[in-house]
Amino acid sequence: MRRRTLQITLTTAAVAAALALSSIAQAQDETKEEYRALAVNMGGGPTGATTTLLVTITRWSTNEERMMLLNTLKEKGHDEFMKALRKQKESGFVRGTGRGARANPFPSTRLHGAWQLERNGQFEIVLVAERNISGAEAASASRSMDYDTTVVTMQFPDASKEGKGTGMVHGALKLRYNSEKEKLEVEKLGSGSFRLTEITKEN
Repeated sequence: MRRRTLQITLTTAAVAAALALSSIAQAQDETKEEYRALAVNMGGGPTGATTTLLVTITRWSTNEERMMLLNTLKEKGHDEFMKALRKQKESGFVRGTGRGARANPFPSTRLHGAWQLERNGQFEIVLVAERNISGAEAASASRSMDYDTTVVTMQFPDASKEGKGTGMVHGALKLRYNSEKEKLEVEKLGSGSFRLTEITKEN
């Protein structure tokens, strides 16, 4: 199987910036926000294929949790970052529906990080999860196993989230901290990404 590692791009650089910014929402033990979006395949499969993506947020993560994850990444690397992420209390889940659900990168994926922030005049939600890895991929022990992070970003015109939003699903990521440049960097394996359109807040 042909694999290609894409180095830092504008898209993945945006992910790094989003993860590094402070959240504006206080953590809550219980909440429920539901979103519906149209996910458009940007590569790594039938380009242009669409499916409906459902996002449910049950808890907002804290800034302390975000800083713990970033410090773990900085001091111990990506593998330890993922171990720390898995230990965090679940923040919700994402799943695909409809005929295109097989192409969706989130078949009932649990979220372990959910933050809200303001950036560039927009209201943004950043979700972090462990990438779904098939049994065949795990058995192959391929290099792709190292790219086990998925990040979802959703942007809205303002904090009310009443208008329709846009976003991206960034799959097969690997994070690292560049100590020389003193910044977070993101590598992406392959070209599989999903563009989110028509995002609406259901409740």
